[in-house]
Amino acid sequence: MELPNTRLRTSDNDNIIEDGDISTPLPRYLTLTDGAYKPNYYLSIPISDPTVIKNYISYRDHLLLSYPTCFSLRTNSSDDPPRLHLTLLTLYIESKSDIDQCILALKQIREEIHYHCSYPEHICLEFDGIETFYDKVLYVKCKQNQRLENLRTLILERLSEQQQKQKLSNIFFCWKLL
Repeated sequence: MELPNTRLRTSDNDNIIEDGDISTPLPRYLTLTDGAYKPNYYLSIPISDPTVIKNYISYRDHLLLSYPTCFSLRTNSSDDPPRLHLTLLTLYIESKSDIDQCILALKQIREEIHYHCSYPEHICLEFDGIETFYDKVLYVKCKQNQRLENLRTLILERLSEQQQKQKLSNIFFCWKLL
């Protein structure tokens, strides 16, 4: 999709969208060539629904009893209640001040995020497949969901706007996880 009266320009280091007098840097995504920048933070939504947590604990315990060799000794079933979350995106953030600015930016759009997640109805997620991450973390894959993708895009746009305002200097986004 092309924005009206907009062109994409590549400068020495950044891609910039120009529209009249306003220019917005595109989000910088980490690629395989960015070996020095590994994700060190993730942005997630906590899952606190008691039914989901109960079902997760039951399934996790069943897996641990049925397939003990599939999980390392580091797998801990005593993590009750579990800290379940939905990871939206992972980031590389370089400095404490950038972390503080990200937190501030997210707090400023809290109502916008809440509205996006609940109007016209709450986002309904469907899951597809279960896997482990480093034989330590059990995770469920989320099926493609356009509203969730739109939420991720909204957050990326707002953080990119903060970069444009020079409030965030070195933040890199990783490719989506869902």
